[in-house]
Amino acid sequence: MDSECSQIEPSLADYIEKLEASSGLRKVGTRCWTAIGFGGNINFIEGDDGVIVFNAGTTIGRTREAIAEFRKQCTKPVIALVYSHGYLDHTGGGPAFLSEARGDLEIRAVALLRRLHSRTNSSGRE
Repeated sequence: MDSECSQIEPSLADYIEKLEASSGLRKVGTRCWTAIGFGGNINFIEGDDGVIVFNAGTTIGRTREAIAEFRKQCTKPVIALVYSHGYLDHTGGGPAFLSEARGDLEIRAVALLRRLHSRTNSSGRE
């Protein structure tokens, strides 16, 4: 488990370690992939103009690894990031997508998460 996970609540860290054992990118539909075991599940949906990402994983580093795997399948820009809810295993890797966007990145989330990303630059630092 990477060092960023050392601050995660122990039961979540145990769950993440189990996912790591089966990590990889899985094609789940015609233009849909799920990255499993990169510190949380990350879903990529390829549209005509770009990619919509549903949930962002736990850490910036692991999310970047998932993005690298996805880039072997699709090179379209990320145009939107959707959070299903605000738990760390769905949001922590969000800043990794800022550098993936080739222009504006639409973020669909609760107001608190939108404020967090507006303060975070593409390097993942505030």
